Amino acid sequence: MKPNEKSKGLYKSVLKNVNPSYKGLVKQLDKGLTTKHLYFNSFEFVLPHGRGACATSAIIFSILYALEKDWELRQSAIEKEKELYKNIKNIPKWHTAKTQDRKIVGHVAVLSPQGYSPREMMQQFAWCMEKLGVEGSYTTTLSQHRFEHRESGARICFLQADKFDGWDGKFKYLYCYGADSLVGYGRYLGIVDKAFTYTKPETNTFSFVEYNVPSSVRHWTYHSFTSRHNGVCFKKFIGSYLTVPKDWLGDAFFIHANKLKSEDRLLYSNEYLGKPIRIFERN
Repeated sequence: MKPNEKSKGLYKSVLKNVNPSYKGLVKQLDKGLTTKHLYFNSFEFVLPHGRGACATSAIIFSILYALEKDWELRQSAIEKEKELYKNIKNIPKWHTAKTQDRKIVGHVAVLSPQGYSPREMMQQFAWCMEKLGVEGSYTTTLSQHRFEHRESGARICFLQADKFDGWDGKFKYLYCYGADSLVGYGRYLGIVDKAFTYTKPETNTFSFVEYNVPSSVRHWTYHSFTSRHNGVCFKKFIGSYLTVPKDWLGDAFFIHANKLKSEDRLLYSNEYLGKPIRIFERN
């Protein structure tokens, strides 16, 4: 299979396996992988949601597609350079070395909240890899909590958010799982700064933020993400279980959702539809 054919097939598979509400995420990411803005090169995708929205799998599928696309874009660029310079004599050694380096600098940092094991996130990634049929493209190092792409060398590193201070990586992708557990927007910005500190300036970076919407509108995520409007490089995608194929979640899920809906519509609106509300103390 030709490289481009592999990414095209993977792209179609990802669109097929995500909540239809998140297809826009996949399309925006695909566009961002090849688009260069004059003043912006940092993309931010935010997914506030309720139970059963399948936001986690949508982000993981998107990241796996992006890593494969990165690899193919790199190979394509190298082949074009070789074609351009094949008839030129006395090419400098540094240029030759550059064309021979087929690996990319485009690693992934996956941050989970305190109390959530990195291995649990690894299991979710492993499930998504198997679902897309790309598990053979990665090696696993459980002791270091990471996957590594066999061809490109791109690493997926799993860490807890409270232990990220010691990292200054050449990351291209940042995934903040359960971002509402962070102490504030300042903490989130600090993590983003550390993740992309040593990434090449010409490289587009992507941060994925996902969280169950807190009940209180006073929570920092409401003003920073939930109520924020879309911009050039900020995109918010709202999803819920209502747009997910029913067989993905099972009958029991819908029974519990409908039960809560009939008993406490306000709580249901927050937990299942991902809407911020004010919940007062009950007797």
